[in-house]
Amino acid sequence: ISPLNGVIAQGVLTYSNFKVQVGRLGNSGWQQTLLSDARIDLRRSPAVAEPITIRYPASSVTNVMASIPGMAKVLGSINNALGKSNDAIQQAVQVKVSFTGPLDGSNNLKMDVSPEIDLPKGAGGNILDGVEKGIGGALGDLFGKKK
Repeated sequence: ISPLNGVIAQGVLTYSNFKVQVGRLGNSGWQQTLLSDARIDLRRSPAVAEPITIRYPASSVTNVMASIPGMAKVLGSINNALGKSNDAIQQAVQVKVSFTGPLDGSNNLKMDVSPEIDLPKGAGGNILDGVEKGIGGALGDLFGKKK
């Protein structure tokens, strides 16, 4: 876990790129790296997330979901496309999960899930085409037709 460097200004806590790494792989690194950003209004009672966002590398999400029966085939083409790209590209294709609402321990948080592609400067072209083909193939497998 990286240090959480937050700023409170006018009663609002903000932080960005808070890193949590899970699944230690011996001395060679981690299975997953999650990055979090937040804007939390502390002036309200209870405090309110406006939002708290967690970014999951798509390869981590698809690896976990592939263990669900029937999902391995659907997610295989995404993993194949991501596996042919470099580490920077693999980290750039993410699933972003944002939570908004009161932080009171209830189930009143709203969750929004969206894919995100944030390619490093100078990347794209064939790599983006490969990822697009992988995602299109996975959608085709999911809905039973070619995309």
